[in-house]
Amino acid sequence: MLDRVKEQLVAMKLHGMAEALEAQLRTPFVAEMDFTERLQLLVEQEKSFREDRKLTILLRKARLRYPGACIEELHMNPKRGITKATVMDLARLSRVQLLIIDDWGMTPLNDAGRRDILEIMEDRHNVQSTLISTQYPVSEWHRLIDDPTLADAICDRLIHNAYQIPLKGESMRKMLAKLD
Repeated sequence: MLDRVKEQLVAMKLHGMAEALEAQLRTPFVAEMDFTERLQLLVEQEKSFREDRKLTILLRKARLRYPGACIEELHMNPKRGITKATVMDLARLSRVQLLIIDDWGMTPLNDAGRRDILEIMEDRHNVQSTLISTQYPVSEWHRLIDDPTLADAICDRLIHNAYQIPLKGESMRKMLAKLD
């Protein structure tokens, strides 16, 4: 009978619940739990399974250069301007939906790109977090955007409530290459 239940759970795409049911059957103390406690465990496992799967899909779609990177592995070095307090501020950001724009300014923005960035920043302003990494100081951004009106509007939405972490010294790529 339990095989039929597991098959039905899988057929209904409740894979997390099916795995949790198997785990419950292998765990002796679960038999001592009442029905609602066991059901709660099944539902929690299904919810966790779906959240994990969604995150995996989003990370794959993001095509991140370093998909396994995590804040715990960040090289903290006060000489470069990265302190434990800075890392803790960044960790707080990980709890909200975050847009990461890496290597801002590496290629010129055309008119459509400038308008797209403005629209994205307008939608996110004071609602969701945006992290921008760039080789250029904020004082250069007007030149990079290359349209005074749009540059004002974009920077206005990005800079005024921002945490700025200017790094010092050589890049991590260069420092790590020396170690190899």
